[in-house]
Amino acid sequence: VGQLTQSEAETPAANVKAEDFWGPFYDSLSETKKKDLLRMLRFARIEQPLLQQHLDSSTEIITQLGPALQKHLSWLEEPELELQKAQLGKQRQALATVGIGQQPEQREMMLVIERRLKRQAFADVLDRTPMKRAADGPAWIFAWEQILTDTIDDPIAVSHLQLMSQPEFYRNKSIELNGTIRGVQRISTSSNELGVENYFAVWMQPNEAGTGPFCFYVFELPDDFPAVGDQFLTMEVPATIVGVFFKLRVYAARSGAVPTCPLLLAKTIRIEQPDMAAVSSEWQAEPWVMIPFFLITIPLVSYLAYLVYQGTKTRLPNHGRVATEQIEKTFEDLKQDPDVKSEMERIRELRANDD
Repeated sequence: VGQLTQSEAETPAANVKAEDFWGPFYDSLSETKKKDLLRMLRFARIEQPLLQQHLDSSTEIITQLGPALQKHLSWLEEPELELQKAQLGKQRQALATVGIGQQPEQREMMLVIERRLKRQAFADVLDRTPMKRAADGPAWIFAWEQILTDTIDDPIAVSHLQLMSQPEFYRNKSIELNGTIRGVQRISTSSNELGVENYFAVWMQPNEAGTGPFCFYVFELPDDFPAVGDQFLTMEVPATIVGVFFKLRVYAARSGAVPTCPLLLAKTIRIEQPDMAAVSSEWQAEPWVMIPFFLITIPLVSYLAYLVYQGTKTRLPNHGRVATEQIEKTFEDLKQDPDVKSEMERIRELRANDD
């Protein structure tokens, strides 16, 4: 998607200079207009005429293009001025041809623009944000098209830690991950130009110890996969998934916390264990899956026992540190609640009332 063949890449050096214009122009557009522009470029690439319902919005893009070009060229001096003026003029003419529902003669010019704006679209993706973020929309379309047309690169094996610590480096790269699928749910979509009516949200627990989950949006499930509907279906199935890393997304855990996990798009799943069985609809990704069970159980039980013991004593408690960093984070929210008071605060209130 948006890749140039060798012959198409051998365009004049002016194309490189002209790319300096398209990034700022793209940034100046609204989120809706950005999608309109990318749609024009996509239809030129797949050599299809623009649909009738998109012609008016495309005309508006061409109208905005004129003043933006004049402003850009006004900052240039010879000989760069003439070089870019000629090349940008050809690109504008090609784009105008697309805007009236026809195919441009110089298709490679559209590919140069799309290649530049694709980089811009993925640069606009913001990590540690919810899924429904408008600025992610253009990159979302690019990523899904790569999945649906099987134009992803050879996958590389990465760890959960690598994705969490270097999301910008791995964004839009093909990733292969192994783990255990813990739950699946079908998600219906609104009307879109790719024709995707629904996809499946797949939660996978990686094989690495001490890490949180992966979230995959998968286009289709294997034929022998259990039937999945709109309700979350819990299962325990070893699998391998090859997909494109999109971003770090936040999600609402059942505990009320808002943890972060890597989000990837994939076409399907490769099951490593044929005998699959749906379990229940109870499992949800929780932040405490980031700590192995055997590490958290003993400290947690010990801490709760300590609180009970302290509650039976009349002297002021001497609270110790929580045994693990995760438990400290869990109780941090309680400290911010004005209705939750420590033992010391409650004793002071009682003394004040007695006085």
